[in-house]
Amino acid sequence: MGLKVTSKLSVPLSSEKMIAKANTLNISQLIFDLEDSVINEDKEIARSNFKKIKYQSPVSHAVRINPIQSQDFEKDLELINNFNNNYDRIVIPKIGIRD
Repeated sequence: MGLKVTSKLSVPLSSEKMIAKANTLNISQLIFDLEDSVINEDKEIARSNFKKIKYQSPVSHAVRINPIQSQDFEKDLELINNFNNNYDRIVIPKIGIRD
């Protein structure tokens, strides 16, 4: 069985300061967020920051991607496929249907 997750912290990938701070905390899972904690204007910055992440065991690293109906979904998939050593889990975005 994998690492038991007892505490989680979600960090917007657009903030290098928050990413650095998160790596100093005693938590069991970091969730790197590409979705709603990142404003549209900073999505590319967030993807660039994801490429720089150094995986640190035993902390579990997850990445939260944008929804399938968004313009960022394909870019997120390409990113996580090319940098699959930077995470061990994918967090599926909220599913919403608008009428």
